[in-house]
Amino acid sequence: MTQKECLMSAYDVFLDDDAGEKTGQTIECAYKSHYYHDVPPYKSGGVIERTVRVYEPWFVGMHGDKSGLPDAIQESPLKSSK
Repeated sequence: MTQKECLMSAYDVFLDDDAGEKTGQTIECAYKSHYYHDVPPYKSGGVIERTVRVYEPWFVGMHGDKSGLPDAIQESPLKSSK
């Protein structure tokens, strides 16, 4: 049986991840051990990748300043495709 301490320390892995390097991963707990699983690839490819990027006009509207993220979407995909 998996020990309670093993389960609770798995939560701490994510809570203590200030750099955000563990986001999207999962941890499998078994007895006293953690087994890490990587982020799976997107099922719909590039279509869904847009949803995890910041849309700069909305970010500015919400926060009053630019995000500073290099991969932020700067304009509407509809506008840039014309």
